[in-house]
Amino acid sequence: MSYLARTYSAIGWPAVVFSAILLVQSATAAAAGKQVQSTSESSRPLAVKISQLINDPYSYVDKAVTIVGAVGDVCPARGCWADVMDNDGGSVRFKVPDGELVFTAAMAGDQVTATGVFRAHHLTEKQAIGWLTHLAAERGEVFDPQLHNGELTVFQLEGDQATLNSKVHSL
Repeated sequence: MSYLARTYSAIGWPAVVFSAILLVQSATAAAAGKQVQSTSESSRPLAVKISQLINDPYSYVDKAVTIVGAVGDVCPARGCWADVMDNDGGSVRFKVPDGELVFTAAMAGDQVTATGVFRAHHLTEKQAIGWLTHLAAERGEVFDPQLHNGELTVFQLEGDQATLNSKVHSL
């Protein structure tokens, strides 16, 4: 079973995916004529467990949060996101501005502290299929659009502050 098929089968319950939305984020912000806001300097981020974000995501949407976990999958194209995993296997995608921080596959397993704003991106069915197709293409896989129907909400932590707790790798 491919990574995407495993990921997709796990989202059947509330049709919620915890992943990055590199293309959709840019398109949504551009379409709305808005820039994605970063963490406010005056607000203090909440220290949150990854399991809290997964179990009750709407309680944290648009709030500055800090999470700690191990680097999992990373963006194979530009290193602009990394999945941050907890000890139970739950993960949250941490999206950074292209070129500002770069995550590499060699960082997998290293502990990272990531701070940003937790976002919810609501996708139409057409956008969702496009996004799932993009995720598959990043991995060299093919996504069957017939596997998805309906809207999709994608959650991710968006920011530019991260500390990699490794003497071998750095951000």
